[in-house]
Amino acid sequence: MDNVTVFVDDPVLGRLPSVCVRHGDPTIEAVGAPSFGTLWLLILLGPVGWIAAFILSTTTSARGERLTVRLPLCEDAFRRNRIAPRLRSFASVATIVLAIATFAMAVNASSFLWIFATALLGVATVLAAAEWHHERQVCREPSVGVSIDVSRRWVTLKGVHPKFKASVQPMTYDDATLGLPT
Repeated sequence: MDNVTVFVDDPVLGRLPSVCVRHGDPTIEAVGAPSFGTLWLLILLGPVGWIAAFILSTTTSARGERLTVRLPLCEDAFRRNRIAPRLRSFASVATIVLAIATFAMAVNASSFLWIFATALLGVATVLAAAEWHHERQVCREPSVGVSIDVSRRWVTLKGVHPKFKASVQPMTYDDATLGLPT
């Protein structure tokens, strides 16, 4: 994977080449980061919504400033980006529910049938935990890193496919755009 530096307007406005940043394949459309527009709806729920909105706003990974860019993704990468969080959430909920059920059955296990059922639930709990770990660690594709320089004019995309890097047109900028003294 490579790094490429582009003018800040290109990824923000979605003016990048139609080549997937992850696979180098043709893209379906430029996809941006999810916004928290629905977070404002929680405020209408009253105190419970206020608490939920506060928790969601403080637990997001991007604290402080946020740069929303539109990166070109192929259909496969787009689908994986949408499905992966759901699979991780499902596996984590399944692990917690199965662990609670296993514990409850272990407390009441008095006959061989209850002990056998508890053991089966324990195996299911371990398998769900293994799937959660697999989804979180092994199947996670390296994401494209986005960083902006101190002049706020250049964005570096880290971990892009070599075909994407090759397709980014070398752009010529004058000294005024670069911020160099004339």
